[in-house]
Amino acid sequence: MTDKLEIEAFEEDDISLEVTKPKKVTSTWMTKYEYTQLIGLRALQLSQGDPPRIEINGMVDIYEIAREELCQRKTPLSIKRTLLNGRIEVWKITDMNIRNY
Repeated sequence: MTDKLEIEAFEEDDISLEVTKPKKVTSTWMTKYEYTQLIGLRALQLSQGDPPRIEINGMVDIYEIAREELCQRKTPLSIKRTLLNGRIEVWKITDMNIRNY
């Protein structure tokens, strides 16, 4: 048995991934892997024409915009954590604690 925690980011509008809300067992802290995945995925969306969710005030770098959106908790993504027992936890960005990596 491998001790593996799968992480997946998805858009909050995706209703096909709705999960009931039992008490969560994983940490409220966003990992550096989740942080990096969210920044990369959001930067990809921005590069493909998705409008920023914040005032950009002269920012031109999409990674900088994606990072600022995440810091302001305006990123339109959520974290889906698959546990070893097959249970899935969905975390909204607004419910998580974020370290600046």
